[in-house]
Amino acid sequence: MGGVRYRVIVESGVLERPGFLQLAQESAAVGEDIRVLPTLPTRMFIGDDRMALVPMHSQDDDRGFGALLIHPSGMLDLIMAIFEEFWSAATQFLTRADGDPRVDADRELLKLLLLGLTDAAAAAQLGISLRTAQRRIAELMQRAGVTTRIQLGAEAVRRSWV
Repeated sequence: MGGVRYRVIVESGVLERPGFLQLAQESAAVGEDIRVLPTLPTRMFIGDDRMALVPMHSQDDDRGFGALLIHPSGMLDLIMAIFEEFWSAATQFLTRADGDPRVDADRELLKLLLLGLTDAAAAAQLGISLRTAQRRIAELMQRAGVTTRIQLGAEAVRRSWV
């Protein structure tokens, strides 16, 4: 599908919002690429390398609304460079599906766990029960030949499961 491609960095706390995974999958289908960081210093919007919007107040400031509109300048160059630094440090959220629904589901479960979600939050995002998520994690651990979740994460990365 053609169209606009765009990149978004979200804070990991957003991943626990009900329905976020489904929304992210729908957005990815129309051009959104999502990466995750534990925290971000502010929100911003950059459009076509020609302008940026940056909030006038910090995230914790209740003094009102408003944003600074920044046109091509050294300031815009700085904002774009900051975004690129955060982008390169962030973890890719969705992985490309390989066609096997079970493999894709396991891959999404592992990705959510590696991003720091609890079993319950990951299960909720995937629309499965907590018990099903825990059973699938145990099956993945057995398949990987490991006994701890830390080992499972390392083995998942080593085997390119995520």
